[in-house]
This record gives sequence, structure tokens and C-alpha cells, in this order.
Amino acid sequence: MQRYARFLMPCLLLLTACQEGDGEVQAMVPAPSKFSAELDLGGSDPVLTYSWDGQPPVPNTRPTVGIQAIEFGELGLIPETTLYLPFNEGEGDSQDVSRDNCALEVRGTEWVEGRFGSALRFPSKQARVVACAPQGATLLPAAWTIEFWIKPEEGLDQTNALILSVPKRMSVRFGEDLRCKVIVLQDQPVFSVSTERLVAGQWNHVGVSLDATDLRHIRLAVNGVQRGKRYTGAAPTQGGDRLELGGFVGELDDISLTGRASTSSELMERWTFGAEYGDHELTLERASGSETVTVWNGIAEPFLQTAADFAVGDHEHVVFDADELTRVPGDWRRYRAFSPPLARTTHPTIYIGDHRIWMFGGETKDSHLGGMINTDDTWYFRTDTEQWELVETDDEPSPSCHQSAAYSPDHKLVLYAGGWRNDRQGPTQYDETWVFHTEEGRWEQRFPGGDTFPASSDSAVVYHPKAKKFVMFMAGAGRLFVYDPAENTWTQRKRPKSFTAEGKRCNYDPGGSPMAGYDPVSDKIFLFGGVTENDERQKVYHGRSAFYDYDKNQFTEITPPVSPGARVRSGFAYDPTRQHFVLFGGVQDQFSTRMRDLWTFDPAKQTWTEHASSNTPSRRGGYYHMAYEPELDRFYLLCGRNAPHRFLNEAVSLHFDEQAVGRSRFVFDRTTFDGRAYFLAEWKAPEDSNVSLSYRGSADLVHWGPKSASIIEVLTSDVRYVQVDVALVPGASGASPAVLALGFTDLAEVNAGAGVQRTVVPVDGAR
Repeated sequence: MQRYARFLMPCLLLLTACQEGDGEVQAMVPAPSKFSAELDLGGSDPVLTYSWDGQPPVPNTRPTVGIQAIEFGELGLIPETTLYLPFNEGEGDSQDVSRDNCALEVRGTEWVEGRFGSALRFPSKQARVVACAPQGATLLPAAWTIEFWIKPEEGLDQTNALILSVPKRMSVRFGEDLRCKVIVLQDQPVFSVSTERLVAGQWNHVGVSLDATDLRHIRLAVNGVQRGKRYTGAAPTQGGDRLELGGFVGELDDISLTGRASTSSELMERWTFGAEYGDHELTLERASGSETVTVWNGIAEPFLQTAADFAVGDHEHVVFDADELTRVPGDWRRYRAFSPPLARTTHPTIYIGDHRIWMFGGETKDSHLGGMINTDDTWYFRTDTEQWELVETDDEPSPSCHQSAAYSPDHKLVLYAGGWRNDRQGPTQYDETWVFHTEEGRWEQRFPGGDTFPASSDSAVVYHPKAKKFVMFMAGAGRLFVYDPAENTWTQRKRPKSFTAEGKRCNYDPGGSPMAGYDPVSDKIFLFGGVTENDERQKVYHGRSAFYDYDKNQFTEITPPVSPGARVRSGFAYDPTRQHFVLFGGVQDQFSTRMRDLWTFDPAKQTWTEHASSNTPSRRGGYYHMAYEPELDRFYLLCGRNAPHRFLNEAVSLHFDEQAVGRSRFVFDRTTFDGRAYFLAEWKAPEDSNVSLSYRGSADLVHWGPKSASIIEVLTSDVRYVQVDVALVPGASGASPAVLALGFTDLAEVNAGAGVQRTVVPVDGAR
């Protein structure tokens, strides 16, 4: 039983947990189906670790002889992992083993087929596994998460049976009716019982998370349904030198103990996490170096005609509209980055060059448990590695939120001034001026001359490259301040006059938290949205659009015929390539429904246009800016909030191009379309738009032949699987084609409609 356990020295980070019985509880969803690649991991150059799609590596504990199935979805090793038991050897007798200064004692268990690879079966309550940490190491810091998969034996009463424990620290047991119970032993016991029952005879996911330092709560998740409690005890000391498994009858697999608290959304995702349709990269780290293979997931029906049919494919810049495959200008991507920051909102997000998206502070919470806290941590989301990076700083602004920031490429610094502490320690507005030096990665507090900078928050800050100064639009009475980073001075400007597009005087006020950005073509700052107060001190949200002329110190309010609805704190950025602004989502007050609409604003034409997008993320708001990286031509949104009690710690990006080619790929299994005599594609192609098709074959969904423009050429080769690539090419005017049907058919049931183009290829003689 070699390479059975893996320990790492713990690194302090953060953590979270599950959901309260008196609060939100997610609906039960089915576990993801298995997806795997079958490969030879042994030979003269055995595999040491493997990982899917850049996720944390899993130590290879599988047999090194013969073909092995590598399933998608194991947790793997992140820097904060203190103990990981993949349970994948699957052969030989259980025995004592000592390796890498980590002792493992196994007694009375059996190998069985697991949730991933192999698992250990505990045939009696006397079977045990004890994993001891290396000398001097600790398993449980002040924040931690433990996750595992369990299959209880059917037909047994296991009430109060022990599943696992870190002695004198925590334990997980069966409660009544196969509910799960976690007990944390600190200055006083804290326990939580799941609302969801474990399902006997099936694999169940269990996650327990404790945050005793930041958000201060404990969570218990069973198959995505969560319960949580506030943690009111003293911050626990680090401790625990071993993990004990056993005391029940059933099976365990993929156990991970991590020195950070997972959020409620992360624990939910572990249950639902599965491979999306399309290509997935499997990286094998061998003794001689790294090897990557690409594996396809998803077999389409023989003939595709509906949105549900078309969904079983890999799509980019494509949506399903009225059972048609249609090209769209926007395409979103979500990154499965590990070791993310605390979930947060009302924070600035800025691109500062060198593939770094910069983020500071914000207000954070995880569901309805406890009060919010504000943070003072600085992060990069690295677009080259697609991972988070905490910036270690000696000094930084106070914990704060609800404030914008802006970057000056001329001075290589970010301005962050003011801010609001809005958490359980009491509200405070700041009058401090801070700059972050992007080349050195350090904060500096400045003490500017000139006019006194007032305590403020909910401002919009924009760098004006022609003036080489920052412009801050403050909430309340149209106040406007200018910061000169070279002279280190603040200047309060007179309240700008405001006019309509026709030149008439008006009463425009940007209000609090509007979206704002610099237009280099007109040399003006564009503003949208915002919130003001009426005479009764009630908040009024706006959907107003205006330009600010720096030289004239003047607003011009415009009234486009179509525009987004009233809102604040949307994702918002300027696209210099297409010379327009892009807006996504937003919110009004904290209890309102977030938005997920996508718009562009053309400053030259002064028009708003709403757009469809593929892979659109959930509703969300709480942003000050949206980062645009010109090298990758992508917009980035970090964290945010998609419901009153749902804060996010995820990263998503948007590629927007009205001339983008829509691409879809589908894989057909020849054993399912044998007997169908034709390959058929039907589409509409208005004006000069076009649809092109290409094909390739595979015997195993891993190794693919070259692409061909001929389906016959692929079908005459010795392949089982056929991949069809569809490209929806827009015309010069922006007109787009739409695919109506695709696949293998006997042709008798298909009739082309008016204006429909088609490709029909006889394939019955090709096999």
C-alpha cells in the first residue's frame, strides 16, 4: 500500500463553511456523472502526479501497471493542504506504512471501487485508519476545511457512529436517520447537525468548515445542502497531530484537510462539480517531465435539432435561440482558481499591467451568518497563470469598502483615497490618501498639500491622462476633487455647471457610486447611473448618462433613446480597441435583485446597445470598475455579490467582439448513428455571413486525427468517434448565421424551410 497519504506543512490562509437551518438552503441537485481518461501511468517513466485543467495536482497512488482510469474532480493538493488521502492504490492488503515522515496505520479495511478510482471500505466499526502528521506539524489551524466522500452501508442503524476525528479538536459522526453531525471542541463544544440525510448505498459529499478568525462561523455541507452557526468561542490555538477514520460501516474516498475556510458557494460546488462538455487537459507529471493530453467529454445524439441537443457541445460566442445555434458578440469564462481570497463586494478592480488585475479591500460575508467585516488585503488575479496571488505589504489603508480607485500608467501608481468602514466594528469614513506603487508592490500613505481632502466614500475616480491627474466625483452636492500625484496636492473644483445636449441648463448630479471612465477620443469622462437622496432623504437610483469636460469643468447630460436601467456598482470599463464602454450587471440597494445584462456605449454616437452573450455568469453587482487587459482583449470581474446573503470569491472574464466567430464542437459516437445514411447540416446565412464545417476522428476521445473538410475522409478511417467543428462567421455588416440542424440522419424526416441552406453528404457507403 505505497504512496497512500500526503502531508504538507500548513500555510495560514482563510476559510468558511455551510448554511443555517433558519436561513437559505440550496435545493438538492444530482451529483455529476463520472468523466475519466484511460491511460497507462506506469512503464519506465511512471506518473508522479496528475491534474485536470490546471487544477491542484493529485499524487499518483494508483497501480503503475496497466491502463488506469483517471476520473475528473479529485481535490488535489493546494499550498494550504495539511493532509490529503486520495485512496487510489486499490490493490494489496491494508498494512502499516511509513513514508515521507508521515505515519499511516491501517487496520481491517478493504479496497473497493470508489468515487474516484479506488476507495477504502470499513466492513465493521472496528476497522480503523490513523494518519499522523509529521513531527511538529499541526493539522488544524484557526481556519480549516475538511471534505470527504462517504457511502454508508444500507440497512444499518449507525446513529452516533464515528466517521472521522482529530482527537481533542473535532469529530464528524452520524446523527439520527443518517444525518451528519460535526462537533468542534474548543473552549466549549460547538456542534451542528445537517438538515440533509446521507443516502445509504450512494456516494455523498460532506464538507465541514470553521472560520474562527475572520467571519467566525462553522459550516456543515451534505450534498450541497448547508447549515451553519456563528462561532462565538475564543479563537482556537493550532493543534491536532493525527486524523482517525472509522467507527462506522461503509466506504470513504478523497479526504482533504486544508488550512483555509471554504466559502458556502465553494462547498456547494464541490457536490455539483463536474466536467463541462468539451476538451479537458490532463497533465501528467512524470519523472522525466510534464506531459499533457486532451480528452473530450460529451457525446451528442446522432441528430441535433433543439437547444437541448445543441447544448451537448463546446461553445464559444454561441447561444441557443428558438432551437437555433446563434452567434453572439460576448463570451464569458469562469476560472477555477484555487486559494481564492475572502468573498467580497464594493471593492475596486483595476488592470495595472504585467498580466495583473489589482484588487483591494471590500466588505465580506458568507450567507446570513454574522455581521460583515471589511478587509485590508491586496490581491492580484494573474491572467497568465489564471490564479490568485496575495500581495504581502508592510503597510496598507485601513479596512474599508465602497470606494473607487484608479491607475496612472504615467506615474505607475494606483490612487485609493477615502473609503468607508462598514462592518460590525462600527461605521467610519476615512480622509486618508494612499497610493499603491505597482512596480514595487507597496502601499504609501501620503499627506497632500492644497485643499483639505474630506472623509468620503462611494466616489468615482478616473485618471485623466491628458491632465495627468486623478478626478474624483464625490457623492453629495456634486463635489469634485482633483489629485496631482506629481505635486501631491488636492484641489477642490467649483461645482461644475451642467447642461443638456441642447445646451440648456439642468441639474445633473453624478451622485454616489456611478460608473465612470475616460474616453480618449473626446478627451471627456463618461458617467452613468448613481444614487442621490430626495428631500425626504430617500435614496433615488438613476440611469442617467453624462460627459464631464475637464477643461471646461462642465457636465453635459445626454438622453439616449435606449439605455440600461437605474443602477450603481456595475462592472464597467473602456475598450480602446473598439472605442466603446462595456457595462455588465449592477445593483440598487443591498436587498434588490442583481442584474446580468450586458451593454456597450458608443461615445461618438452617444448610443447604448444591449447584447447577448454566451456562458453568462449569475446576477451580480458591487463593483468599482471592471478591469480590461488589452494584451488578451478581455474584461475581468473579480468577486462581487449576487444576492443579499451571497458574496462571491470567483473570477470571471468577458471577451467582447461584434465580429467574433461563433464556434461549436460536437462529438458523435459511430455506434449510435450506424444505419443513418447521410450527414446533414442546415443553416440560415443572411447577407454575406457564412457557416463552415470541419471534421476529425478518434478511437478513444484522447488521440485525434488531423482536421479535414471532408466527412467521408474521416468516416473511411478506422475511428469510432467523429468530431464536427462549426464556425458561424458574421458578415461585414454584422449579420450572423444560425444553425438549425446538424448530424447523422436517414433524411426522410428532414425538410428544409424557406431560406435554409444545407449540406447533405451520403455516408452509408463510407463505413
